[in-house]
Amino acid sequence: MKKTTPTIKLPEQFSSLPVFSVSELREHLSSVIKSTFRTPIILRGITASDPSIYPSFVYFDLKDEKENMNFNLSGYIGNYYNIEKKLKAAGVVEKLTKDVPVMLIVEPYVNTQKRITVMFRIIDIIPEYTTSILANAKNITLNKLSEEGLIDLQKKLILPALIKNVGLITSDQGTSVQDIRSGMGDSAKFFNIIFKSVRVEGESAVPSIIDAVNEFNKFATRLSLDVILIARGGGSAVDLAPFDDYELCKTICLSKVPIITAIGHDRDEHAAEFCSHLTPIPSTPSGIGAFLKQQLNDVKQELMLAIQGVTTEIVEIFMKEETLVKTHLSTVLSSIKRFFAVNVEKLRALVDNIVKDSKRFFDYSEDKVLSLQNILEAYDHRSVLQRGYAVVWNDKDKVIKRKKEMTEKANIEFYDGKVEVKGN
Repeated sequence: MKKTTPTIKLPEQFSSLPVFSVSELREHLSSVIKSTFRTPIILRGITASDPSIYPSFVYFDLKDEKENMNFNLSGYIGNYYNIEKKLKAAGVVEKLTKDVPVMLIVEPYVNTQKRITVMFRIIDIIPEYTTSILANAKNITLNKLSEEGLIDLQKKLILPALIKNVGLITSDQGTSVQDIRSGMGDSAKFFNIIFKSVRVEGESAVPSIIDAVNEFNKFATRLSLDVILIARGGGSAVDLAPFDDYELCKTICLSKVPIITAIGHDRDEHAAEFCSHLTPIPSTPSGIGAFLKQQLNDVKQELMLAIQGVTTEIVEIFMKEETLVKTHLSTVLSSIKRFFAVNVEKLRALVDNIVKDSKRFFDYSEDKVLSLQNILEAYDHRSVLQRGYAVVWNDKDKVIKRKKEMTEKANIEFYDGKVEVKGN
């Protein structure tokens, strides 16, 4: 049974206004939009959400570049995947996510579901716009830093001849740390790497890396820090966009510690790399490792050459000194030879005289010794005993010369022995 709309008399002030039911308004809005937008339009903005993917459709929000205003967009799955392929081929993103600047070909329409909603159906994308926006961000950053006189500050710092203590800023989720160590090879054990894990993509990447750079600068003296490394593996242009950020690049420029950067693939060039002290070739994390290894090998080579140079110089000095010594020695030996040739006879005569004088002295001394020996023998009481005399000794082993010196006991010593006797 068909419903009838009751007829009422409208107030005078509203009598001229059109009257619609909800379904009639939907049809009217749809008709107006179709007549107004006879062809698709180009709509630019920034993705405000990650896409919500359903079996046949995909939905996401697009926000204005400046105003706080969103539109809801829908698209067929086929169109959406075609858009992602174009962005990936252009090197912009691996997949469409939040915060990507885009320029879309869209078709406005009124949603035919139960709720009246004006939406935009995605037809295609212009990937060159996203590429140019990201490139423009890099150029804006570099131009601004150049105007402020900051862009070359890092180039004026002096990189130590021998790098030992390294501050490494990268994510612990990727392969950058492993790639750097792989590039270092066997020399990795020489370096003292102080690791600071950060986010390297997304909204938190810029403040995370800035905090790490500032922290390393704050403790640079305590850590004896020689260099800071900022590394990030490959990724899309959007993933690597934080490294074109003005605030991050300004922090790099103002760092008092030299910063070496390697961002993305070797073909990528980001503002952070222009602002840093240097970017190795290849400009990848493994390229940083290879650079540090080569720098260490160069120091070793220079040291070996210096040692060889010093050794050669020392050998030359010794050879010169040896020649000089030989010359002086030959002169001295010649002088000595001449001296002995002139004075040999004098020396020989002197020696003969000394020998003769010595013989006379020893002959005289020998006679004197024999004479003294005879005197000593004559004074020896045993010589007296041999002639038939005897010696009397008291009990204190003293010679008794008089009778009154006789003690109760005494010993009479003959030539061949002693006899004990009693006194008076």
